[in-house]
Amino acid sequence: MKSDVAYKPFLYNDGNLPPVLIEIQHTVDLKFYQQVIQYCLQMIKRYPVLPIVVIISINSTMQDILEMVGKEDLEVPFAASLPCAGWADCFYLLNGGIICTYLDCNPIEPTVALAHFFIEQKLSLISMERREDPTI
Repeated sequence: MKSDVAYKPFLYNDGNLPPVLIEIQHTVDLKFYQQVIQYCLQMIKRYPVLPIVVIISINSTMQDILEMVGKEDLEVPFAASLPCAGWADCFYLLNGGIICTYLDCNPIEPTVALAHFFIEQKLSLISMERREDPTI
């Protein structure tokens, strides 16, 4: 199995910094969720800290996944939190419906801008709706 992007801390001396798994996914469904669990279990074998998971759904998020969404995380209000006890420190999902209310902020939060860029699937930043925003 191969993930899109996995970051590990550059200096891993104290072992407190978690690895970060980032996936850009066309459709987020239960099968993909189970794949993410497998990615995280592989990371746990290598690093002593549970990973942080960030998923950007660029097309659709299936209802079975949306039904898993937990309470709002005040530290990351522009993302939905999904259950991940035992295999990830936190699991954040961003999709068009979740980030839409945060696109009106000026400037746009960097993570929201990144998700928006992938969701819009434009060839360049100049093609983006909010191209005047300093973050974009």
